[in-house]
Amino acid sequence: MKMDGLMLEVLKEQKNKGQKEDRTFSTESYRKVVEKINEKFSVSINKSKVLNRLKTLKEQMVLAKEINQKSGIEWNDTTKTFEVTPDV
Repeated sequence: MKMDGLMLEVLKEQKNKGQKEDRTFSTESYRKVVEKINEKFSVSINKSKVLNRLKTLKEQMVLAKEINQKSGIEWNDTTKTFEVTPDV
């Protein structure tokens, strides 16, 4: 599993445990993410790195949704890529 996947998995677990109110995760949630990533990947990240990565992922998701709404462009879940018809 890559770092992004682990981060999202831990945040999902934290949400299921009630560690997210409205649109904000608790400090404990971010502490868990930092702990798990540092442990698994032998790195030394902090909460601000997690927040920055989440911001980047959100921006990429918005862009992906915009691309996916274009005519002639579709997401292939098997290959994890966008596919475009020849006429586009």
